[in-house]
Amino acid sequence: MTDILPIGIFDSGIGGQSLLFEAQKQMPDEKFIYLCDAGNMPYGEKSDRKIYELSLAKCRELEKQCKAILIACNTVTGVCVNKLRQNISVPIVAVEPAVAKAKRLYNTNILVLATTATIRQKNFANLIYKYGKHNFEVVADKNLAKIVEEYHADRPTLSRLVVDTTKDYPKNKSCVVLGCTHYVHIADLLSYVLQSPTVDGNVETIRQLKKVVTNTQSN
Repeated sequence: MTDILPIGIFDSGIGGQSLLFEAQKQMPDEKFIYLCDAGNMPYGEKSDRKIYELSLAKCRELEKQCKAILIACNTVTGVCVNKLRQNISVPIVAVEPAVAKAKRLYNTNILVLATTATIRQKNFANLIYKYGKHNFEVVADKNLAKIVEEYHADRPTLSRLVVDTTKDYPKNKSCVVLGCTHYVHIADLLSYVLQSPTVDGNVETIRQLKKVVTNTQSN
């Protein structure tokens, strides 16, 4: 029987909705609270300190009413997930760029697309190094998350802006790692423009969330 408390899902904006949909698919008996910080979006160009302060405030809101929290923002994961775990009393599961999955599926010649804040983190550099730096080309994007947030309901404008923003990005890669959950909403468009298949970690992240919640409830 499912615990009565819901699972909280936190993102800076609509990006994490793709994780919410996957969670509802894999965990149909659970209830979810989706909390976004659209007023401060995008997080990707903010300082690490500001990202932590904003994220801690939102996680504390969820902590009061949820049995677990999913960080659905790669930027927050990279910047401060460990500090959040130290200051929040419920389990936290966090998405991260699907570098390992891309390496397993495509091996080399991989493009990783993520926000500036994600890419400047030491743990991101360690992740790339772990799977062979020579296998990856990394692009720090400043605009895509905001474009998706503002124009997701206006597909023609969204498409035009995505094409313009990514026109000089590397193409014909073995795959593109979508290192921001906002990018998952335009995976088909990015695949077309960059002439490469895309990879994200949503399925694996929700599998981990399901495992953590199940273990917590059994203890």
